[in-house]
Amino acid sequence: IKDFISAYNDLLEKVNAKLSEKRYAGYPPLTDEQKKEMSDKEVELWEEKARSGLLKADRVLEGLVYRMRTSMAAVVPGLTGSHDNLAALGINTANYYEGGKLHLDENKLRQALENDISGVMDLFTRAADDYGRKGLAQRLYDDVHLAIEQISQRAGTEAISSLADMSYLGRRLRGLDDQIIRGEDRLLKLEDRYWRQFTALEQAISRMNSQSAWLAQMFYQGQG
Repeated sequence: IKDFISAYNDLLEKVNAKLSEKRYAGYPPLTDEQKKEMSDKEVELWEEKARSGLLKADRVLEGLVYRMRTSMAAVVPGLTGSHDNLAALGINTANYYEGGKLHLDENKLRQALENDISGVMDLFTRAADDYGRKGLAQRLYDDVHLAIEQISQRAGTEAISSLADMSYLGRRLRGLDDQIIRGEDRLLKLEDRYWRQFTALEQAISRMNSQSAWLAQMFYQGQG
């Protein structure tokens, strides 16, 4: 149980840190040419600033924190034992500025285990089809698994090839690639049209110059 609380607090701390991480607007991604002009350390520090704050106020992570904290504060109905919530085991949240971290009263937990160890186990591990009747550890697993699925749907995973990546970002990137291809095709057609117009204009100017020279010659001969 102490390991569970430690892992929970560690996860919560990491997610909250990303949600409140400072964003540095003046550090856009570097181009290959810019990287060549910088040292490896300079590139590393720059990219660290560029990545900072990308998940600030992210809705998926905010939803995960909300579900985690709600699950840990919930009562598990229908338990046969006398302990149906974490507070009954001496596990509570402390100050609000800690972002929902759990604190343990070991004496109270030890007493609960001595009195009803199976009931304490059910509070954490009871399986059920209904989310609201699951044990707290089972709920937490579902909460985190849902967040992983949502992140994968938006950002994809490294295990998915770019051709098969159906995540939001994967589809968005393919859409941008298609726009670039169509834009380049339009530019090539526009360039070809301008060259044809330029060539026609040069030919017209050449004919006009020839006619002008001929008229000038005729006028000169007529004066003679």
